[in-house]
Amino acid sequence: MVAQLRAVGITGAMFVEINRKVEGEPDLSPKIDFPTPYPVIPSKPSEIRTILSNVAQVLNEFRSLELGRLSEKLQNTLEIFDRKIAELDLKTISDNINATLTDARAVVSPENWNSIIDSLKASAEALDSTMKVAKKMVSNANEITEAMKTITSEN
Repeated sequence: MVAQLRAVGITGAMFVEINRKVEGEPDLSPKIDFPTPYPVIPSKPSEIRTILSNVAQVLNEFRSLELGRLSEKLQNTLEIFDRKIAELDLKTISDNINATLTDARAVVSPENWNSIIDSLKASAEALDSTMKVAKKMVSNANEITEAMKTITSEN
């Protein structure tokens, strides 16, 4: 047999419930290290005690997290990300694309096909330059992602 305190409603009244012990269930009753004149019925913690114990365990695990270190690493990662984005100079890239498109519109006429071909070559070079910058940006994003994975796995 095993005894456990049970609550009755919301009034705070309690009673002792005695049930058969489930085979294989761990013995959670307090250890008695002195002789007793009467048989002792083992007990187990009440449901409220179990809940409070689990809440305390979660809080202890939360306290053990190194939130300051995690916050510092996350801030460093974000600073790296900001620097990499600043290195891209997106305004210049956008201005180059806009200038190329403006030139393309201006020269679209049957008399200017040679000029159109030259402009297309310049556009291809600008696109190639943009792709190189985009490749660098993707590479930087991958580095940041790996750094964030490392931080996450460490914590």
